[in-house]
Amino acid sequence: MNKIYGATIRQDGVEHIGRKKWELFYGYGQDEGQESGWNWRQLFDHAPTKAEIQESILEAIDAEAQKKILSGLTFNGLLVWLSAENQRNYTATAIRIQTGDTTVLPVSVKLGADEAPVLQEFATAGDFLAFFNTVNKHISDTLAEAWKAKLSIDWDKYELKE
Repeated sequence: MNKIYGATIRQDGVEHIGRKKWELFYGYGQDEGQESGWNWRQLFDHAPTKAEIQESILEAIDAEAQKKILSGLTFNGLLVWLSAENQRNYTATAIRIQTGDTTVLPVSVKLGADEAPVLQEFATAGDFLAFFNTVNKHISDTLAEAWKAKLSIDWDKYELKE
């Protein structure tokens, strides 16, 4: 699905807009500092099935959640890039610290954007675990938000109208 800007309201549904054109709309949001909002939209060259509609919407929700997990967290005002590799590394380090292995300290983590990276050093177990807990909370909150969005979808709004 594509994010289209200029929306002022939520427009959930599927519309037949041409001989062989159907338009699926889902959701509504507003980016910070913008006057108008956005909807997700997908065009079909055939009447979409219920399964296609569900797949498109759920994929959009999942993609947004992954994007937010990856680059939606800041720590001390700096971006935390949560790639799958970084998540695994942070978890492995936290496990080692929690089992008493302090040989991993101090732990250095690159924060900020690639254009202006900042090396954050965590000298104590408590400091690193506080950072790790912030990471885990961000991931858990983002996944909970995605599940809430999925569970709140009124699929009846996506019945095809002729």
